[in-house]
Amino acid sequence: MKVIFLEEASREFLAAANYYDLQEPGLGLRFEEEIDRTISWIVKHPHACALRRGIYRRMNLHIFPYYIPYVIRGSTYGLSQSLNRNADPSIGSGELSAQVNFPPVRTPLTC
Repeated sequence: MKVIFLEEASREFLAAANYYDLQEPGLGLRFEEEIDRTISWIVKHPHACALRRGIYRRMNLHIFPYYIPYVIRGSTYGLSQSLNRNADPSIGSGELSAQVNFPPVRTPLTC
């Protein structure tokens, strides 16, 4: 299986990790680890999330307020730009919101 990050998604993940590290040292690493765990879960269970608009699937992150939209083409998974669920919905570039609210406990992975 091959996982491909679109360039915009790679930029956004890096920006988010940098943002979180500025908020608290080590938090960016926790964000990156959660991205890795979520991608591993997607690779193991690619069809677990329902198709949206008949085009893509999406997996919510466990702790951080993001989700990862993805498409499956044969044995290749394309990871699109992640979206911050707390960001202003009018922001199309997926910019980080200024305020991040973490849930007090871990929630199960959801699609």
